[in-house]
Amino acid sequence: MARRIGTSFIYFVSCEGFTKVGVAQDVTARVRTIGTSCPWPVRLEAHILGDERDEAHLHSFFRSEKLHHRNEWFVRAGKLAELLDTLAPYSHSFVAATAMAEHWWSEQTKPIREKDRIGTRGWPPTIDEVRAAL
Repeated sequence: MARRIGTSFIYFVSCEGFTKVGVAQDVTARVRTIGTSCPWPVRLEAHILGDERDEAHLHSFFRSEKLHHRNEWFVRAGKLAELLDTLAPYSHSFVAATAMAEHWWSEQTKPIREKDRIGTRGWPPTIDEVRAAL
């Protein structure tokens, strides 16, 4: 997939016990598109900074947790539900949600290399910086 110029987000859209993990530059438009093609109501649970590589890491991780349903849809259970529950209080702010996702991811995977962390670009802020801002 070609790299896009601009800010992109990983979004988590839930519907009937399943969650789609995708990437988009315009999350609102993407959720609207998903909603028009889905026979049940969809709900944006969270969005965090990230790109296609980050999305692929999350897909791989949730597949390894045996949560894959089909395509980019996963059963909203186990580690995925844990992540979404962690992000829920911060869903009003992608900055705070991204920081919490970074923290959650580091606890799950204990990456050896800094470049393996989701969203690592010298930003988002640390958990302490987010807490200080709240």
